[in-house]
This record gives sequence, C-alpha cells and structure tokens, in this order.
Amino acid sequence: MEKDGQEPSAEDHCLVLSGALLLREAEDLHARLLHAVQVQPRLELDLAAVTEADLSALQLLLAAGRSAKRSGKPVQVRGVLPASLREALARAGFPDPAGENAAQFSCWMQSETAA
Repeated sequence: MEKDGQEPSAEDHCLVLSGALLLREAEDLHARLLHAVQVQPRLELDLAAVTEADLSALQLLLAAGRSAKRSGKPVQVRGVLPASLREALARAGFPDPAGENAAQFSCWMQSETAA
C-alpha cells in the first residue's frame, strides 16, 4: 500500500486507499481501517486507486465493514470498484459485483454472510 494514501480528514471522513493491498501491507491496512472505524462517525472508503489486492485485503475490508455496522456506523465505498478488487473478489468466490458497482461491495462489507 502506498504511503501517500490519506487518512480521513475531520470534514470528509473518507479513507483513501491506493496502490497494492497485499499480505505484506496487511498490518498497516488493519491499523488504518481500525482507526477509521474507531474515530470516524462512518466508514467511508475510496478504493478507486487500488492497483492490486489479495484475500488478506478483502478479509480486512469486510471485517472493518462488519465492525462499523456492529458499532452502528454506516459503511460506504465511494466511486468505482477497481478491476484489481473485482478480480480479487472473483478469486475468492464472490459473484461479480455488477461491473464496477461499489454499492454492492458496501453491502457485502456490512453483511454477516458475504456473497
């Protein structure tokens, strides 16, 4: 994961993730998602600049969404779902999220039984 990814601003609340989201970046991704869930009024993610993703990233994203939901916080993925995440979802056995439909991924992030 690129280090230039932004933390959510006080006004915007959107966590922008970019670059590779792979096992080697899992600890950093976990910390950033946990911080967002704990301190922001909602979990809002911009994943459009994610260039590569694996199962560890999907697990962390889905777990963060479920944690936010259990805390009563809404979850939203802004914009489009990049091809890298759609491909990772397909490899993990998820149905096609209707092309670039980030709304479908937002729903999966809040579901106790994804897919």
